[in-house]
Amino acid sequence: MSAGTVGVCDEDRLVAYAEVAYGDRGDAAVHPNYRGRGIGTWLASWMQHKAKEKGCKVIGMPVPQGSSGDRLLESLGYRVR
Repeated sequence: MSAGTVGVCDEDRLVAYAEVAYGDRGDAAVHPNYRGRGIGTWLASWMQHKAKEKGCKVIGMPVPQGSSGDRLLESLGYRVR
């Protein structure tokens, strides 16, 4: 099984990351200056793949209601649980 953490860099600067740590819980963030470029969508897809590798059928993460992360996850079919 491959690593459960990934980073996205712009040259030597970390601009986004995602982690599937345990169970059905993950964490991810994209620097505000890099939003709207598809990075968050890619990270969500990566997290789903990693969760499946670990035997999880669903993956989620807490995000503030109404935040850009909340809107992204809702557009990708995620729901509040």
